[in-house]
Amino acid sequence: MSVQAFGVGTFYIFLTGAPFVAADVFGLSPAQIGIALGSTTAGFMLGAGLSARLVQRLGPLRLILVGRVFPLVGLGAALIYYASGGGQVLPLFLGTVTVGIGNGLSLANANAGALSVRPDLAGSASGVNGAVSLSLGAALSWATTAVLSRSATPEALLLLMLAVVGVALCAALVAALWDREEQGFST
Repeated sequence: MSVQAFGVGTFYIFLTGAPFVAADVFGLSPAQIGIALGSTTAGFMLGAGLSARLVQRLGPLRLILVGRVFPLVGLGAALIYYASGGGQVLPLFLGTVTVGIGNGLSLANANAGALSVRPDLAGSASGVNGAVSLSLGAALSWATTAVLSRSATPEALLLLMLAVVGVALCAALVAALWDREEQGFST
């Protein structure tokens, strides 16, 4: 469940923080910001399409792990660009599109995994999963506003997103270890 909650939470950070950075640092107009915000959604559609095609061959757990590593690499590359003095807007949104791709690869698979633990309680699990995701998203939106209202920089936004993506990856690794133990692969 936390893989999904933190994946969604990263998206909430982006939706909350990107307008601050796009307007304050890069001077984008509201229309340009609206278009740029669609980048992550476009990435999600691409990732979900890939997931639907690859899940039978690779399995849901591998897609969850790839979906958590992919944004770590993309956001990390964008952070390195800005930390080294880069000043263009495009790397920010290229980095954040990887969040959408990663979420597209992993969220449906993480949700299916959460619901499959106890099929007799799938409805309850779905409700709890949604409530946790929305609650965490709200908390992360508040934290993003608190941080970026002091310093709306690409680096600050990317660091917030990287931290949450890192937590989601840790949750995915824990799930992979539990799955491995369940299958009898533990030593």
